[in-house]
Amino acid sequence: MREAMRTYYEQRTIYGQTLVYFDRASLAADWGTPRDTWAFDTMIPDDLQLGQPMTLTVQLRKPEDERIIEQTIVLTGAVTTIGAHTIELTLAPGERAKLVRAKEIDPKANTPRKRPPLYAIDADRLIAWQLYWRGEQFWSGGEIWDYLPEMRTSFPPTNNKEFLKYIGDRTRMPAGRRYFVVTDAGRVSSVKGLLPTDRAKRTFQVLDTTSNKFSLGAFDL
Repeated sequence: MREAMRTYYEQRTIYGQTLVYFDRASLAADWGTPRDTWAFDTMIPDDLQLGQPMTLTVQLRKPEDERIIEQTIVLTGAVTTIGAHTIELTLAPGERAKLVRAKEIDPKANTPRKRPPLYAIDADRLIAWQLYWRGEQFWSGGEIWDYLPEMRTSFPPTNNKEFLKYIGDRTRMPAGRRYFVVTDAGRVSSVKGLLPTDRAKRTFQVLDTTSNKFSLGAFDL
């Protein structure tokens, strides 16, 4: 499965990062000091370019109920540094000012929680379809089953109930992006018939058949 996963990370597009804060104190710890840059670690895709637009999506959750998103603030910027495994982006002028209101002190919500912030790469998603091997969790570093609903993309049941629910939900699977599917080699072509749109079916292709056990496919939604 390693080579199929490598192909995914080499070919996916990264759109930025989602930062999830569970209290204002943690948000202020990251952004209290004036700064216009943000860096995160990842495998660098082959096509990543300096100047490529990216966003930081900042979510502030309610301390008393983390399921409720109190605020979502989207900051725009562009890639200014590409390291061996690090991307640094610089925010556009005035973008950091959007965080000022979110950092206001709220006496009822200012006590830091034990739960630290979560940082999730916003990229073309990898879907693990009808796999039970658990290697897909290892090679993806847990990206196929993470905190955010859109990152829960492991669907082992063969009845496809949850898989069809996911691919039909545009809040979790937005249009305009590419999606990758890793599955058993003998069934990768079967994914095509389940895809939700004509464009998805038309663009589906098998990308990696290096292994005789696992293959990687992709489609555009």
